[in-house]
Amino acid sequence: MPIKRTLLFRLLGAGLGLLIALWFVRDWLLDAPSFLIALNLIIAGCGAYAGWQLAALIEMIIGPRAQPTSSTRLGGMAEAPPLSKSRATKVRQIVAALAGENVFAPAVPRVEALFGPIADRDEPPDQEVVLTALWEADCYEASFVLDQHLANLAFHDSKMEQGEDTVAGQLADLARLCGEDLRISDVSIHHPLVNGPGPQPQCTIAFEADDRRIELSYRPASKYTSTVLHVAIAQALTASNAGRRLAWLWNDQGAWISALRAGGVERLNAAAGRVRGGFGGWDWIDQSPPFAAGET
Repeated sequence: MPIKRTLLFRLLGAGLGLLIALWFVRDWLLDAPSFLIALNLIIAGCGAYAGWQLAALIEMIIGPRAQPTSSTRLGGMAEAPPLSKSRATKVRQIVAALAGENVFAPAVPRVEALFGPIADRDEPPDQEVVLTALWEADCYEASFVLDQHLANLAFHDSKMEQGEDTVAGQLADLARLCGEDLRISDVSIHHPLVNGPGPQPQCTIAFEADDRRIELSYRPASKYTSTVLHVAIAQALTASNAGRRLAWLWNDQGAWISALRAGGVERLNAAAGRVRGGFGGWDWIDQSPPFAAGET
């Protein structure tokens, strides 16, 4: 309905509601104590309000549906909250820093696609916040395709069931990140787990890294990631002298892993959005002590 018609329709509804209410309380408006007069005037006002709301409901039912504007989200997409200009500028700088180290591949994400999840998180953006936003951007933008940006990036959740499938997926991710610089093949994984508390049995992981056979054995945990495999593959990649090394950036849920050129960790830890608190910034995995979660 046009605005003038809408207002008139609702005023008529309010007037009708007021008249009906006055009809029922008419006998109490004359020669009644003042408090009863005040009470019944309040009742009359409630009648007017009820008539206004009823008119609005009828209008919504019989009125034409408004066409969606260009800012309306379609297809069940969430509407992105606004991001301040200063934070948007910082996000652009962070994406540029990560892209400069080839963290995003084969394509760099459109920066604006990350604004929604970053604004929703409502924290000062840093590199960890930007990387997390990758996994949530499609909640606000249907055209966002996460896999277009993950050829040189993986996230390993540190708090999930650690069976053979999980370990095999982690090994596949690490092999993908190494690429032709370290060819992983002939993989064998024996990763038994027992239910309940208590120490887990030893697991064994073996594979070919180029022409070298690597065999690992450690005691895992059922719901926490061990990093023995990560460190072993990272050290093998470094030993290949390919010019790239595996690095990771941790948060309280897990680690982002990427293959960086020499000096990449140091440059990112000096770049825009460097992570200062929590688990700190990026680290070279080959320099990290291996962690067997079931042995602590």
